[in-house]
Amino acid sequence: MNNMPCDNNMPCDWEIYMKTTYEYIIECVSTFRKKFELGEHEPINDIFSIVDDSFLILKFPNKMGVSGVSTEKKDRNKTYKCIYINTNEPIGRQNFTFAHELYHIYFKKATSALCLEDERDKDEVEKEAEMFASNLLIPRYWLLKKFKDYGLKNNKKIEMHHVFWLQREFNVSFQAIIYAIDDLGKHEIYGKFSEYIPQIPEYFKQYYNSNWDKLEKETKKFSPDLNLNSVIPVYEFPERFKKNLINNFLRGLVEFEVVEDIFNFFEKRDELEKYL
Repeated sequence: MNNMPCDNNMPCDWEIYMKTTYEYIIECVSTFRKKFELGEHEPINDIFSIVDDSFLILKFPNKMGVSGVSTEKKDRNKTYKCIYINTNEPIGRQNFTFAHELYHIYFKKATSALCLEDERDKDEVEKEAEMFASNLLIPRYWLLKKFKDYGLKNNKKIEMHHVFWLQREFNVSFQAIIYAIDDLGKHEIYGKFSEYIPQIPEYFKQYYNSNWDKLEKETKKFSPDLNLNSVIPVYEFPERFKKNLINNFLRGLVEFEVVEDIFNFFEKRDELEKYL
C-alpha cells in the first residue's frame, strides 16, 4: 500500500495495513464524514458546498475522456487544492467525479496526471477512489433503508422510477445507483439484508455511458426537473481565480493577451471590458 500523509486527521498506513481494501475505504468515508460533519449515513445534498476557500474548482467541457483531475498548488504560504470537473458529462456523474477527486486530495494521490475513463479499472488507486466516492455519496445502510421504504422485498426487480427516486435522494448518476446495488451483494456485512436487495434488470445496462441521450429522455418523461442525467457543458470561471488574475494584470504581473485568452475560454470576454 502506498504511503499516505498523516495530516488532516486522516488515517495513516500503519493504522490500516491489516484491513481489507473495502474496510479501509469504509474507514476513509467515516473519517471524512466526521471531518466535514456530514453525519454517519445521511445523503449529501451538495458535495461541492462542503469545501472551503482553500479549494479552486474549475468546470468546463472536454471530449478527451477525462472526467476530473486534482492537484495541490502552493501560493506563497497557502496551499490550494485544485479540482477540475468535466461538464461534458451528466450532472450526477460530475458529483461523483468530485467525490472521486476528494479521495486523491485527502487520501491517495493519483498515480498519473491524467487517467482516462477506460483506464480506471486497471489502476488500484483509481479503483479505491471509485469505491470511496460510491460509499461517500451512497451510504449503503441508507440505501437499504430506501429499498425497504419502496417495498423491494424478496429480490424484486428494481424499476426505472425507483432508480430515479434514488438518484434524487443521493444526487448521483444512474450508473452510480446500479453500481451501488450490485456492490451490496459482494460484502458479507450486508448479508442479513439480502431480502431487500433488488435484482437489476439486464436492460438497464443500455443506459450506461454510451446512451446518455436516451437515458435523459427517459428521465425527463419521469420528471422534467430531474437534471442528474443531463449534460450541460457550462464553463464556470471561479470568482477567486478571476480576481487574482485581474489583480496580477493590474500590477503588471500578467500580460493582457494571457488574461484575454483565459476570459475568452470561460466565455466571459464582456466582463474584461470594465478593467480596460
